[in-house]
Amino acid sequence: MRTTFAFGLLILLFFFCLKAQAWVHPGLLHTSEAIERMRGYIITETEPAYSSFQKLKEQTNADYQMAGPWETIARDGEFGNTKNGNERDFNAAYHCALMWCLTDEEVYANKAMEIVRAYASKLRHIDGHDAPLMAGLNGFIFVNACELLRYTYPKWTDEDTHGVELCLRSAFLPVLEEFERQSPYANGNWGAIVNKMRLATGVFLCDSTLVSHAVDYYLNAYDNGSLPHYIAPTGQCQESGRDQSHAMLGIITLAETCEVAWSQGIDLYGALENRLLAGFEYAACANLGYEVPFERWDDITGLYSGWNELGTKALGQWRPGFELPYNHYVGRKGLSMPYTSAVLHDYLRPEGEGTGNDDVGFGSLFFYNGTKVNQLKNKPAKRKDGEYEAKLLAYPAPADGAPLMRDYLVEARAEGGDWVEIPTYMAQVNVAVCSSTVCFAATATTASRSTPPASVTKAAAQISPCGTASSGQMWRTRYS
Repeated sequence: MRTTFAFGLLILLFFFCLKAQAWVHPGLLHTSEAIERMRGYIITETEPAYSSFQKLKEQTNADYQMAGPWETIARDGEFGNTKNGNERDFNAAYHCALMWCLTDEEVYANKAMEIVRAYASKLRHIDGHDAPLMAGLNGFIFVNACELLRYTYPKWTDEDTHGVELCLRSAFLPVLEEFERQSPYANGNWGAIVNKMRLATGVFLCDSTLVSHAVDYYLNAYDNGSLPHYIAPTGQCQESGRDQSHAMLGIITLAETCEVAWSQGIDLYGALENRLLAGFEYAACANLGYEVPFERWDDITGLYSGWNELGTKALGQWRPGFELPYNHYVGRKGLSMPYTSAVLHDYLRPEGEGTGNDDVGFGSLFFYNGTKVNQLKNKPAKRKDGEYEAKLLAYPAPADGAPLMRDYLVEARAEGGDWVEIPTYMAQVNVAVCSSTVCFAATATTASRSTPPASVTKAAAQISPCGTASSGQMWRTRYS
């Protein structure tokens, strides 16, 4: 308690001094110091940074043909057709801005400016149920591109600044504000994603109120996406029982938030006695296949409290994003992260492109600061896989939809056997499995344990050796 109180006092002192403090620009994920460090690694071909740079270079096309811009973008609904094109456009702008900073080749800056100016002048709305994710994920990539260009490219003008500010205040900020008005209602990655964009926008706009609010949200918000409500002292995350892809998304999002704050002199990494470090070590240990403690997590909404064991969907499917916390806690702070080190050594280093717009990727270039990685020593016992792990069960979709605030748990049984809850969260319907031909059945119940819609019934799902289950299209929850 005393440590947490002292940390809170330091944050309050920062708030008091923020308006008088000079802003650091560029100051989101990439400061001038970080850019010079990356340039040095490229010149000397220092690994793993140089290989990560080669991946970035291969991914970046100065002749990229823009898909947009659009006045309205969305991940779903009427304007859902804009999702993939907008993601490609914003990534292209961000990667080209980075390549300009790292190589001084103006062709990259010109392409990045073309995309930024096009969207700044036209984009005014973000639509759809997933608008908070669209605003947070895509917006974070966009504002990072803008920050780099604004402070490194001589042809950036005051008109460009005003255009981007209008775009941010018209299209993005209203969505972030509306999400918070309606919260809490979603899994924690949503709130973390929204808050990451809020912080980055505050820095770009030099808006101390936005930055202060984002820092307070990270530390104290009554939402699954704040640090104390997303990561337990053991490192278990609010979504650890859901699946591993969302759990990794959540902690990587928190790490990127911390890095933006760090660039402005705010240490969120150290909050709650380095709680974020515990989250990454837990995820690394679990996904390496070792035993981790797990307790049923009753989240603050009551909607996502049915997970009684570690989620096995996407287990061991790594996302780039482990370099960032590792190079902070080990490189900057001299702490130990043995499981994260093993993940980087065996699977991720050098990190390549991110997962869509979920994370920025290329961490072995962006964040590497000389850290060494090693295979795990004194390996603990491997976790024993459950009988139903990695097996997919299919069931019919509710014909009439389902209540907005409901998710479904899936149970299965071999014919004549007992019903067993599947340790996964809304698994995909068509997944190859390699096992003996076994007939399974599946059912769904609401998270509140009330009677499911009549159209959700027990249905057989035939699983053949190395085949796919395809007995019906699974209903997908509204909260991804």
